[in-house]
Amino acid sequence: MLAKLRDLPLYSALIASVRSSEGNTLEGDDERAALRLGTIIRMLDIAKPSSVIETGTNKGLFGFILHALHPGASLCTFDTDPESANAADLLREAGLNITFTLGDTRNTFSAWQGTADFAWIDGGHWGGVCASDIRNAMRLSVPVILADDMDIDEVRRDVADIMTTPNGYRMEMEGAIAILTRI
Repeated sequence: MLAKLRDLPLYSALIASVRSSEGNTLEGDDERAALRLGTIIRMLDIAKPSSVIETGTNKGLFGFILHALHPGASLCTFDTDPESANAADLLREAGLNITFTLGDTRNTFSAWQGTADFAWIDGGHWGGVCASDIRNAMRLSVPVILADDMDIDEVRRDVADIMTTPNGYRMEMEGAIAILTRI
C-alpha cells in the first residue's frame, strides 16, 4: 500500500507543496513509514470516521491517506506554517472536504467547537503543544485519538502526563503512535 500511495501524482504534488523537511508520514525509512501507515489504516478502518481533526497539516500526507481510504470524510486541519495551506488546497482540488486553520493550536484548536470521530495529533512537539492538542480532542469527546512521534521525548512526556490522571481514555502503543480510545 505504501508504494501504491507514493506512486500517485497527488503524493508528489503534496511533497513539493511545502518546503519543509518535516511531514514524514509516508516519507523516509520504508519500514517505519509502512508501520505508521498500517496503524493509521487499521484505526481508520475501525473508526470509519466521517469527520476528522488533524493538528500538524504540514505537507498534507495524513489528509492524503484519509482521502484515499475514506473519501467521504471531512478534515479540519491546523498548522502554524502558511505554506501548509498549499497542501490543503491540493487536497481540496482532489476532492477532500477540508478546512485549513492557520495558527498555534493552543489558541486555534482550543477555540474550535466542532465535532469529530477521529483525531490525528502530529503538530507541535514542544512546549506542551501535543498535550494541549490531545486535551482539546478529549474536550470534544473524540472517540479515537492518534498521537504521532512518541519517539520524541517531549511528546512521550506529554502523553504520559495526560494518561496519569483519569480521563475516560485508554492507551495502547503501535510503533511511535499512541492510540487513545474513549472508554
